Amino acid sequence: MAEAPIADDIHTYEYKVPAIPAYIAFALNYSYFWMVPYWIAEFILFCVKDRLVRNGVGTGDWVILFLWVIAQPVSTILGISSIKQGSCQLCSPFWFYILIGIISIFFTIYIASLVNTILLLEIILSVITIIIQIILFFGTSISFFIQMSPPKSKSL
Repeated sequence: MAEAPIADDIHTYEYKVPAIPAYIAFALNYSYFWMVPYWIAEFILFCVKDRLVRNGVGTGDWVILFLWVIAQPVSTILGISSIKQGSCQLCSPFWFYILIGIISIFFTIYIASLVNTILLLEIILSVITIIIQIILFFGTSISFFIQMSPPKSKSL
């Protein structure tokens, strides 16, 4: 007959999962609800400014706006992927997220401050977008490093 395990041989472990990666992944998934209307509003404002304002909108401003609409979703997708990824730090999409996230934040700062003409509504929308982007950028970075650290468990 097999012997029953002795109570001293059974160990239970407690591990608490940090909530930051889950909250950041949730926020990244729903950031599209702000970023898409922001880009549409900027596009409409650029069209109005180009038609009604004397200097209009420069060609470089249009290029930055369309590069932003490419960089921001790619940045968000890479951010979500870096939170969901496994344990490989070198092949992680996080490093591409860092690069494209910085470019996307720069494009938003450019839209907010360096375009030929700017309206108050653009400043307000861009400042809100910059704040969201920076929070998500640092949150994703923190989440990545939390997930890369080995889990700490303690015996009860």
